[in-house]
Amino acid sequence: MGFYDIKDNVIEYEKMMKEYNNDFIISKFKKFINKNTNILEIGSGVGKDFEKLKKEYKIVASDNSKLFVELLVNKYPTDLVLKLDASDLQTDKKFDVVYSNKVLQHLKYEDLKNSFKRQHEILNENGIIFHTFWLGKGSEEYNGLLFNYYNLINLKDFYLNYFELIEYNEYSEEVDGNNISKNDSFYIVLKKIKF
Repeated sequence: MGFYDIKDNVIEYEKMMKEYNNDFIISKFKKFINKNTNILEIGSGVGKDFEKLKKEYKIVASDNSKLFVELLVNKYPTDLVLKLDASDLQTDKKFDVVYSNKVLQHLKYEDLKNSFKRQHEILNENGIIFHTFWLGKGSEEYNGLLFNYYNLINLKDFYLNYFELIEYNEYSEEVDGNNISKNDSFYIVLKKIKF
């Protein structure tokens, strides 16, 4: 059973997300991605980013937590929501963009490598991925939830065979109008390499 398969953890996460300001990341995403683009969001959670992005994009929500999937289906009954594990992305659908916000750092290293491989496979030609991560080195666990920290150098080994770098930018996460700490996060935009 995963961390977000426990109802209390989902409730706590939902409360936390009410204070989270995603405007910066959404604005950066819009800079790179044309309207009406076909997008897969990995780890949609309670739908905070999905809700904003669906106004301008053809976006599919996904999560590995059954509880989050149920919440999303109830909240957005006319939208497509998939139960997907970020490590293997078992879908036959194709997308122009794959997006996640602080999701992939929960994967073990081998699973992250496989995720980048699968993202490459489910992207259309010239596809783009846009992901955010916590900035740093090492890893830690919180109540069984894994957090791996990355930077441009230590993340490169995971995507190098499948994607080329378009942009890497460090920023400060904002919760309830306050920055958590200076440059504690980064986003990365990568373009699919043709084989």
